[in-house]
Amino acid sequence: MASSVNAVNISILQKQVALLNTAMASLSSSVASLTNIASQNSSSVLALSSEYNQLELQQTTDMQAISSMQSIVNNSCVLQSNPVNVNGETGGVIQYIYTNSGLYKKYVFIFQDYINNTSNNQTISLPLAFNNSPLMNTNLDLSFIPTVNSLQIQTPGSSLSYTGILTLEGV
Repeated sequence: MASSVNAVNISILQKQVALLNTAMASLSSSVASLTNIASQNSSSVLALSSEYNQLELQQTTDMQAISSMQSIVNNSCVLQSNPVNVNGETGGVIQYIYTNSGLYKKYVFIFQDYINNTSNNQTISLPLAFNNSPLMNTNLDLSFIPTVNSLQIQTPGSSLSYTGILTLEGV
């Protein structure tokens, strides 16, 4: 009888060992997966850290360039005019000023409730001509043709009013 009890106990122990072996295999697999995930996350963190450092360096470089440009503008650009007012073809006002520093020139046009409800384009002659076609930047939903000595505003042919800024700059 003792031998049959021992056989049952051995059988139970063998089943428990088998379950423990299965659990250990599963645990080893989970540890391997977690190690792989940790490795991938570590690579991602390193990549993000490198990208952040590059962006931080670019921002520093950009800020230095802006500071340098502001210094040049503040020290050598001279306001060449008091604000000049030009009436819109139908209504509103365009006010502009301009500066220059040697060859560099910049015009700033401020449109205040500008309206052109005619079929005519409006042209503003520039008192200080550019040597090359100027660069233009605007937040207005109008069409423009900048030349070395004028700014042509294409007629929108509507009674809509426009308020915004346009700049011309270059040499």
